[in-house]
Amino acid sequence: EDIPTGRRAVLTFGKSNTDLESRYYTGLEISKGFKSKKAGYVRASLALGSYITTEKRFEQGIFESKFTYFSPLWCLGKWRIRQFLRGRYTKGFNRFDREFNDINSNSGIWGISNDQLKGTEVGFLGTESIFFTPWRFLDFQWAFFLRADIGVASFGSVTQSPIFQGYNIGFRMYNERFSF
Repeated sequence: EDIPTGRRAVLTFGKSNTDLESRYYTGLEISKGFKSKKAGYVRASLALGSYITTEKRFEQGIFESKFTYFSPLWCLGKWRIRQFLRGRYTKGFNRFDREFNDINSNSGIWGISNDQLKGTEVGFLGTESIFFTPWRFLDFQWAFFLRADIGVASFGSVTQSPIFQGYNIGFRMYNERFSF
């Protein structure tokens, strides 16, 4: 398996020039990933970034923490099983009107898109179990999955947000010799 391990630090700095103003952006992201044969893989990251105006005010700032975990591949007879867990917390500060973060499909609750799933502060936790079958048909490998996602989104505090949920069950098939 090709998975990233080790530490990473990224410092971003630059200048934004528009017709209305000139301002600087600075950001820092740190992350660490490690793999254990018994425990699986864990990756965690923290990021903080903001524009700084010529008046030395912070604008369009963001703080984000994320983690990803997946288990080693467990065997149950001819079946193989893997468990995934991921989470994210994002808080925007000094954002412009109509600027928000969301927990819609690509960044949170899978398969759902709703205007209520956005805010300046969002949190998300998701888990997925994959059951790899021993079945093959025309070189396609079959797997079943179960997935559950929960999230919160608020323009105030996520502790005041309703809890949004998504549940999925399905199957996947893949063929390592087939690409398009």
